[in-house]
Amino acid sequence: MAYRISHFLVRTVCLVNIVSMVLDADLLRLGSRWYPVSSLLLPIYVALERWWMTKTEGRPIFIDAVFAAGWFLVFWVLLIHTLYRNGFPWL
Repeated sequence: MAYRISHFLVRTVCLVNIVSMVLDADLLRLGSRWYPVSSLLLPIYVALERWWMTKTEGRPIFIDAVFAAGWFLVFWVLLIHTLYRNGFPWL
């Protein structure tokens, strides 16, 4: 049961982040800094999840890894694209 909850949370956080980021027009605002933190912590959590569930779960961990990697790539690619398109504000 704990495994299912863990998989559900990882996938839900990734999907909610991707949908909210794609629907938000102003990516430079980033609100509470949740996007960069979660884009870095979710892959780390999935790596720990793999270590935790090594013998019992195979395919669900792979699916979680795909979701976490997808969120990581979506966030950083969209952020870099937005910074490139709008100019780098700190320069």
